Amino acid sequence: MIIELFTSAFQALTLFAGVSLQAALCVALILALHRALGARLPARWRYALWGVLLVRLLVPLNLPPVLIPVSWADAPPSALTITEPRTMSSRAMPPVRSDAREMAPVQAPVPMAPAAAQADARSLIVHWREMLAAAWLLGAAAVIVWTWGRHRRSIHQLRAEAKPPPSWVADLAGDVRRELGLARAPALWVADGLPSPVLMGALRPTIFLPRGLVAHTSAEQMRFILLHELCHVRARDIWFSWVWVVALSLHWFNPLLWMVGARIARDRELACDERVLRRIGPTKKTDYCAVLLHAAAQCTRVQPSRAVPGLAGIAERTHEIERRLLMLNRREMNSLSARMAAWGSAVLLVAVSFAQVGIVSAAESRLPEPAQPVEISVSDEMRLAEMRNASADAGDLIAACEAEMRRVALRGESGHTYKDKIDLADIYSRVRAAHPELTTERKEAMLHSLHAYADQHSDDPDYGWRVWHLCAAIAADMGDAQRARDYMEQSLADYPRVRYSSPSQQSKFQHLVNEAGMLMWDEYGVERAEDYLAQKWAQDHRFVYFFDSPWRRRYLEEGLGPERLETLKDRLGEKSPLRRIALLLTPEGLLHEGTPVAWEDVAARLAAIEDPENCILELGITTDLITVRALDAAQAHAMNLVDEIGLDHFSYIGVQAGNG
Repeated sequence: MIIELFTSAFQALTLFAGVSLQAALCVALILALHRALGARLPARWRYALWGVLLVRLLVPLNLPPVLIPVSWADAPPSALTITEPRTMSSRAMPPVRSDAREMAPVQAPVPMAPAAAQADARSLIVHWREMLAAAWLLGAAAVIVWTWGRHRRSIHQLRAEAKPPPSWVADLAGDVRRELGLARAPALWVADGLPSPVLMGALRPTIFLPRGLVAHTSAEQMRFILLHELCHVRARDIWFSWVWVVALSLHWFNPLLWMVGARIARDRELACDERVLRRIGPTKKTDYCAVLLHAAAQCTRVQPSRAVPGLAGIAERTHEIERRLLMLNRREMNSLSARMAAWGSAVLLVAVSFAQVGIVSAAESRLPEPAQPVEISVSDEMRLAEMRNASADAGDLIAACEAEMRRVALRGESGHTYKDKIDLADIYSRVRAAHPELTTERKEAMLHSLHAYADQHSDDPDYGWRVWHLCAAIAADMGDAQRARDYMEQSLADYPRVRYSSPSQQSKFQHLVNEAGMLMWDEYGVERAEDYLAQKWAQDHRFVYFFDSPWRRRYLEEGLGPERLETLKDRLGEKSPLRRIALLLTPEGLLHEGTPVAWEDVAARLAAIEDPENCILELGITTDLITVRALDAAQAHAMNLVDEIGLDHFSYIGVQAGNG
């Protein structure tokens, strides 16, 4: 469960990292539009453009992609170069009932820990991807907690020092609230040490006024100040600030977003100034600008002691006031010109933010689209997991298995890379914990039910190996090591051919081999276990990665020392390679040995191979500039060919130098 959680987090991180890069382009475009349009772009629209960026940061979805097909001169297809085949013995799997019982005397049954215990231990091994996902989650949580903590501490300190405002200020605030049509008036306080009037609090808005400003401000000037702050309330600018904090927490690794926060605050104040001027009319613009200067002059007498997150103020810095005055006194454009500039900017920004444009080969653009994966619903996964746990706690093993297999099917439909990490053997651990009084007769009945369950789903490759692995865990718990090993051999025999980009992380096969080796060790000793592992390594294409942790731990427990493990690794040696068929994906299309080829040509040549089961199809790319969509489509085509023709497996080999 922990591994699956961090795997999902890493997938989310990958998604948001791509969004963050696209958001950087949005920031550049927004700044360019601000500079190019100048006064033609109203302040409220300058601020609204940052809202598009905010939506882009929080919604990792794109508009339907726009693909530009590019064709090249047709070239005669060349023969696929295949490396020499490896020499190996028969691929036949060991029979379920092997002759090992006759080769050595059967020892007394030795009780074993359930296989699920080993699976649980392995699940605690965190790969670098999960570590990166954990760092991202911790960073996001730290941003939220730090910002919220500073905000709450600042409000608490201000309220502790604040006093109620004079009655004439409270009356003015009530008049302005009614003028703006606000249903509820925010709290109003006067405090020392503030660099500016500020509005704080999204749920309970509170306006804090500097004591010195109140003492040296006329009623008309105070009305403008309160109008400015209450316009922030009406526009829900504090809510925008907090949603920006959430976006920043998800993209805390992007330094550009930290830098752009000050620009957003500046445009927020300009938009608020514009709303105030529309309310009071152009004849009082000069008076309002004088109030800004007056507020700035009063505030410079107090050194700003607090940089409070999640606030909006009228005059935070003198140089910002000067910039705002320049913007307010620019010549206003006619409404038509302003609307055209605003809507044009918004449409352009949305297009850049959410559209995808890619270049694909003309041949690829003619191919049918691969089936789109079904999105995994976290709620569906949780519901199925709850059903599995409830059934296991009730002792209904088959119902628990069915809930878990529905989870496997859900991941399979979505293309989840960790589908084969789901293991039914874990269910028996939960049943055993809930029902420690299980008798041998009850366990035999479970095995009988599982045999019927496997027969019922014999045509589905996802069931067989999982069911037999579960049977092995039950037999091991019964102390029947020989039968447990037979079940493990059947599980290995039914395990599908490896088709993973990263078999060491996504395949369960190497773990099943290790469990079978441990069973062999228990029954016949370490030498036979090592012989078994070496035989599997030499004969089975699916055994592509040796996971040595269980062997290292067992050697230490038996007092054999780490040297024995190194000797075993030397005995295994490097895995003899399968015959390789290598393809390269470039921005212009698919290549083999520098020659463009179409997927139809690849399929025809692969179909002509006499022993496809001894071949592996590899796909590399020549540059990181390949679009994600083009790479996903190429991998889908390659894996479909592996399935249709019967190659051993597909492997993505990343960026490759040269022309293939």
